Amino acid sequence: MFCAHRVARVAPATLTATSVLKRTPPAIETDFMVRQSATSNAGFSVFPWPPMSALLIGVLIATMVGCGRSGPSPDQLTQWVQAYHQQVDSMLALKSVEMGDAVAQDGGGFQVQFTVHESFAQDAFEPISLADAYRIYEHDPNLLDQTIQRAAKLRMPERAEAINSQPRVAPAAGQLFRRVARAGEDFSWQGKVIARQQADKSWDFSGLIGKPEHPAITPQMLTQDQLSTTSITVDTKDDTNRLTQAIAEQREFAKAVEQAEQRMVARLEQEHRDLLALITEREPLLANLPVANLPNARLSVHVCYQRDDGEEVVVLVEDTANPLMRACWQGALALPENANATLSSRPAAAHDGWEIRLKVVGENPFRNIGVNELMVLTATGPGMIRWEHQRQPVTLAKDPSAEKLPDYEQRVAQVLEWTRPGQSWEGTIQIGAQETHPIRVVFTEMQNEGGHVRLIVERPDEPFTVATFVGTVDTSPAAVYGWPVRVTHTFGKGAGSNAVGYRLPLIVEADHNLSLALTPAGDGHGVCYASAAGLQSLRLKLASGAKTLEPAPLRWRNALRPGDRWTGRIARAGHPDERIALTVSEVADEGRVYRFTMHNPDNLRQFRPFVGMLNESDKLIDGYAVAVRPISLTGEFTSFSSPDWNELYGTSLDARHWLRLHSDGKTLLMMSYEEELITLTKEATPAARSLDRAAQMERWRALCGQGNRWRGTLTKLKSNESAEVESAEVELAIASGLDGLGNVVLELSAAKMPKLRASFQGTLQLDDANVHAYALQLNKAAGSQSSSLLLGEELGRVKLCLRLAEDGKGLIGLGFREHELREFMTLQLISVGSGGR
Repeated sequence: MFCAHRVARVAPATLTATSVLKRTPPAIETDFMVRQSATSNAGFSVFPWPPMSALLIGVLIATMVGCGRSGPSPDQLTQWVQAYHQQVDSMLALKSVEMGDAVAQDGGGFQVQFTVHESFAQDAFEPISLADAYRIYEHDPNLLDQTIQRAAKLRMPERAEAINSQPRVAPAAGQLFRRVARAGEDFSWQGKVIARQQADKSWDFSGLIGKPEHPAITPQMLTQDQLSTTSITVDTKDDTNRLTQAIAEQREFAKAVEQAEQRMVARLEQEHRDLLALITEREPLLANLPVANLPNARLSVHVCYQRDDGEEVVVLVEDTANPLMRACWQGALALPENANATLSSRPAAAHDGWEIRLKVVGENPFRNIGVNELMVLTATGPGMIRWEHQRQPVTLAKDPSAEKLPDYEQRVAQVLEWTRPGQSWEGTIQIGAQETHPIRVVFTEMQNEGGHVRLIVERPDEPFTVATFVGTVDTSPAAVYGWPVRVTHTFGKGAGSNAVGYRLPLIVEADHNLSLALTPAGDGHGVCYASAAGLQSLRLKLASGAKTLEPAPLRWRNALRPGDRWTGRIARAGHPDERIALTVSEVADEGRVYRFTMHNPDNLRQFRPFVGMLNESDKLIDGYAVAVRPISLTGEFTSFSSPDWNELYGTSLDARHWLRLHSDGKTLLMMSYEEELITLTKEATPAARSLDRAAQMERWRALCGQGNRWRGTLTKLKSNESAEVESAEVELAIASGLDGLGNVVLELSAAKMPKLRASFQGTLQLDDANVHAYALQLNKAAGSQSSSLLLGEELGRVKLCLRLAEDGKGLIGLGFREHELREFMTLQLISVGSGGR
C-alpha cells in the first residue's frame, strides 16, 4: 500500500557552474548516496536560494511526507541534486526542479519522481566528416578529385598554370565540428530515485533512473573551451573559416583548370593545323645549327613525303655546303600520350603537344655536329617551326632559294628512269683529300622495279678499269629522297698505261658498299667507305642521250656472232702498238661458248685460235665476263715479257686472258695475263666466207683434192746467224688427195727451179683446235739441195703447217724445225685439179 502526493511546480532555482565538465558524464543509473543530518544546512550553503525558492522547496518536502510517514528533507534532496549536478554543471546550468509523485514503497522508502529544467552553459559541438561538412556548405565533395583528374590530363604549359592555382589541402576530419547546441539553450529531463531513511536519520538515495536527455549530449560532444585553436566550426552562417576558404580555392581551381583546358585545346588545334600545313605544303626550310667550336651549320630541311595527314612523314636533311651530308628521318605527326597521372610538371623547355617525331633511317652523317638520331619538329606559332632535342632548340626558317622536291610518285618515276639499263652518270671520284679522277657509273640491269640492280663503275681515261656492283634501287619514301641506290662491290679489275684506275679502292676492294643519291636537278653524289683508304666521294652529272641497254647475255650474243670481225690495236708497255683482228668462228651452248681467232694483220705469222667461256653471273657479266684460253700454239711466238709463255701469242696452253664488252656496246676490251691491252671495234663487214664448222670442213676437203695448185712467196725468217730475210717464189701442189683417214701428200717446188722440190706427208685435222687454224699439218718426207728449210735436205725435224687465208682459197704456211719457226709462206690458188671441187 502506498500514498501519492502531487506537487504542481517547484519555483526555479538558479545554479552557477563551478566545476570542470568531464568529456563523458557519469552514468545516471549508478547508485549515488548522500548522507546528511536532517537538521543540517551545510549542503545548501553553496546554493544562493532566494526566499521564494525556500518556500517552494518546503512545499516539495511536504509532498514527500504522506500517510504519516516523513520523506527526505529539502536540504537532503537539495544536497543530493547539487552533488549530482556537480558532474555536469561545466556544460549545463540548472534552472529548476519540478517534483512529481513521491510514492511510498513496500518495505520502506519512497520513489520520488522529478523533472529537471536546465540550459547549456556553453556552446556544444560534435566532430563531423569532411563530406558532411561539404554538404552543409552545399559543396560537391568530388569536385577536387574530379578537377585533379582533369588537371592531370593537361599538358605543359597549361598544367603549370593549373599547378599555380592548386588549392591548399582541406582541413582534416578531426578539425571539423558542427554546433549542436548553443549557450542558454533550454531543455528538460525526467528522473526517478528511491529514498530510504537510515538509522542516523540520513537519507540514502539510490536506484536513480534518468539522465539529461538532449541530442547534443553524446560521448563525442565537446564544449567551446575544449576545442583547439585549429578546430573549425562548420556553420552555414560562417563563410570565413578555413574550410570555406578551401572550398573557394577548390572552386577557383576548377575554374582555372577549365580555362586551362580550353586554352590547351585551342593550342593543340593550332599546332595540328600548323604542322599539317608544313607536311602537306612541303615548304623548304633552313636550319642554322650551332656547332661547338665551329661555324654554324646551314642545313636544308625538306618535308619530302607524307601520307594520310601525317600517318607517315619523311624529312630530308642536307648540308648546304656538303651534298654528301644528307639523310632522311622517318616518323609521324602525332600527339604523344600524356602519361602523367598526377599534377607533376616537366622541364619548362619540353614541348608537350602535337609534334612530328622522326628517327633517322640508316646512318646519321650529322652525328658529329650534334644532330641526334631522334628529330622532333614542333609548331611554336604561326609559321614558326622548331627543331627540338638538339643541344638547344633551333627555329627553322623558310628557305625561298630552295626548290620544292617533286612529289613521291614523280620522284619514284624519276629515279627509276635515271637508273634504268643504259643510263650513265659521269663525274669524278676523290679519295679523302687526294686528287680527283674521272669516273663513269653505268646502270646495266634492273629487275622488279629496282629490287635488283647492277651497275658498273669505270674510268673513261682508263677503259680497262671496271668494277661491278649489285644491289637495289630503294623506292621507299625514306630512301628515294635520300640514298636510293645502295649496292655492294662484287668484282673489280683494271689496267692501263699507268694502272691508276686499278689502284682505286672503289675498283679493287671487295664487299664494300656504294651509296648514290640522285638529286632532282640531275646531280649525283656517291659515298663509298674502303677499309684501306676511308671515304671515297663521287660527284656525278646525269649523262644525256641514254640508250636502251639490252640484257647483258643478249649484248654478248649480238657482239660475238659467227663471222663477226673486230679490229683494233694491242698495246704492250714499252713497245709500239700493233694491229690486231678478232674473228668469231663459232658460237656454241646458246651463246656461252665462243671460238675465235686473233691475228696481226701486219704479221700473219702472229695467229692464234682461242676458246672463251661466258660467265653470266652478276659478278662478271658486265666486266671481264669471257675467260679466254688458246687452243693451239701453232704460230709465231712473241716475247714482250719475261717469262713470255702467258702472253697472247705465248707458249702456254694454260694462259688465261679476259674479254670485256664495254658499256658503250661498241668496244671489246681484252687483257692478257701479261696485261697486253687490246681494244677492238666491230667491222661493218663480216668475214668474207662462212665460218660454219660444216662449211669449213667441206672447204678443207675440197682444197685437199689431188691436182690443186697454189703459187706464192716463201720467206726465210731472221735467225741468230743472219739478219737477212730471203724470199723466193714457190708452188705448192696436192700430189695425193685426201684419203679416208685424212692423209694427204703435198709437193713444194721453187717456181723458177722446178727440180728444187720437197715432199710432205700429213693429215687434215678438223678438231676444235685446228679446224679454224692450222688444220693441215705435215712432216717433211723428201727434199733437195737448198738453203731453205722446207726445200732443203733436212727431213725428220721439219714440219709444215697450213691454214686457210681470209678468202678461204689461199693458204698461209709455217715451216718449223723442232717447234722453231724458220720460214713463212703466203699462197694463192692458181688451179683446181681433177680431185678438187
